[in-house]
Amino acid sequence: MLFLIFTNHNAQGHVKQAKEFFAYFAQNYGSKYPNIIYETFNEPLQVDWNGVKSYHEQVVAEIRKYDNKNVIVLGSTTWSQDVDTAANNPVRGSNLCYSLHYYAATHKQNLRDKAQAAINKGACIFVTEYGTVDASGGGGVDEGSTKSGITSWIARKFLTSTGLSRTRQKGLQHSPLERLLLKLAMMTD
Repeated sequence: MLFLIFTNHNAQGHVKQAKEFFAYFAQNYGSKYPNIIYETFNEPLQVDWNGVKSYHEQVVAEIRKYDNKNVIVLGSTTWSQDVDTAANNPVRGSNLCYSLHYYAATHKQNLRDKAQAAINKGACIFVTEYGTVDASGGGGVDEGSTKSGITSWIARKFLTSTGLSRTRQKGLQHSPLERLLLKLAMMTD
């Protein structure tokens, strides 16, 4: 199944336009298709979380008028890295996740710790941007950080939470995604 993400990059100063944008897609597509995802604010910069939260609350309310089921991804401050801050003062609602952006050559244990802290608070984390290079897009592939970083962390978390590791031991078939996650999880074993 293919998923479509409707995203907004220039948000905070344009609440009215954002509400209209997301309402249009929620009303015309979201209530009809289960594979629609909304990302209300991609990469808020280094701004106050309370302002971003207020924006999210307004846009989420507008989306939920027409689509009460599909996932809504909420950007957190500092280029969608402060998921721990968002989890400490969360937007309330159902099927809400916080966006996490991770680049192996830039982001190390500190960002994984932020993600884990948010998960420990009960937040849903959705990695909407990922790279094996520097966050600027430059430089070479950081293989070491990729293998020991978020890729294997995500795979292990997914395997633990879904029971795939138990399924694998029973010799059952896996989807392509499950096979990829199993392979990534074993890179650091």
